[in-house]
Amino acid sequence: SDLFPSHDIHPFSDLWRGQKMALDIVVRGIEQNVHTFMFGKGRQQGISTIFELLLLCWIAIHNSMMAAYVCDKEENRSTIRAKINHYMKSFPHGFFGTRFEIVKDNKDFLLFSNGSRLDFIVAGTRAKENWGESRGYAAALLTEVSKYGSAKGLASFRETLSETNPNSLVIYESTSNGMNHWRTMWEEFGRDKLGILS
Repeated sequence: SDLFPSHDIHPFSDLWRGQKMALDIVVRGIEQNVHTFMFGKGRQQGISTIFELLLLCWIAIHNSMMAAYVCDKEENRSTIRAKINHYMKSFPHGFFGTRFEIVKDNKDFLLFSNGSRLDFIVAGTRAKENWGESRGYAAALLTEVSKYGSAKGLASFRETLSETNPNSLVIYESTSNGMNHWRTMWEEFGRDKLGILS
């Protein structure tokens, strides 16, 4: 795909079948001008990992991209931030050229040398309705959405997402967790509107 620089060895060189399918769906969707995706997943399939790498590559190739990674609880934010830092160190030297490196790193966000920024947001697992009131984002990865404690907070966050940026990318992914806002979103999005899995 043209989404990623071409190298012989990189973090995308040895993917599991489910990861390849998920990445293929996103790539084919973008080719059809689809920029928002929703994935139901099982455990231990590497889906969060492939989307973390995709988000990192996405903000690397789009300068001044405002992006967010939303998780369910505080302890997961620290783990996710550490993984993103690990990914950055694991890319071969020059993978993104010389213009993409971390220039500021704290618990709330990473700032990159191309002007892109990745915010880490905790939705919480209890009724915390104001977590979604934030800056506008062109890219976002929302993980374990079914565990978020507030449907209103999620709705508020969705309103911050850009609907006009041609470089936007928004991915919702989660395991199931009963009859909640995730199921409602699933019904709203519908299944496989791209016809990729048919």
